[in-house]
Amino acid sequence: KGARGLKLHPTLQNMPLDDPKTEAAVRVFGEAGLPIVTHTGANPYYTKEKSYFPTNPMYSEASKVFEFCHKFPDFNIICAHCGGMPEQFYEAVKDLKNVYTDTTMCSAAAMRKAVELLGPEKLLFGTDVPFGSFKYSIAECEKAFADEPEIADMCFYKNIARLIHLSE
Repeated sequence: KGARGLKLHPTLQNMPLDDPKTEAAVRVFGEAGLPIVTHTGANPYYTKEKSYFPTNPMYSEASKVFEFCHKFPDFNIICAHCGGMPEQFYEAVKDLKNVYTDTTMCSAAAMRKAVELLGPEKLLFGTDVPFGSFKYSIAECEKAFADEPEIADMCFYKNIARLIHLSE
């Protein structure tokens, strides 16, 4: 019906990646050839004083996300924030061709390291708004690839355009 992908946030949705409802949604999008984005990292979003609804940061713990990626090797999966931990991410998914990451909350140095380990076709621009700054994300990506405009183009547009079928 026009959706270009599925965003999972196991922590904020308070739903583990291996829940049958989550897996059913993943199959719908994956079988349609659309990417699945998932938050990666066990971060508490709300303190007990500001708890608007129940959350479980461990649902997004990196090892659980990497296990999820291996469970669905035929679907394109984007692991948010793994550019911030590129070595751990690379080791966990290096045997998978279907897994990507993004630049959310990453420094220019982390972005360059992600490209070095994963290749420029595996990195997608991300902002993490409202938790991160849109301006920071753009500035860090421009800084990371100032001398490599083709990689910047891939990160900012070409990679996601390919995954959501806007280009080949």
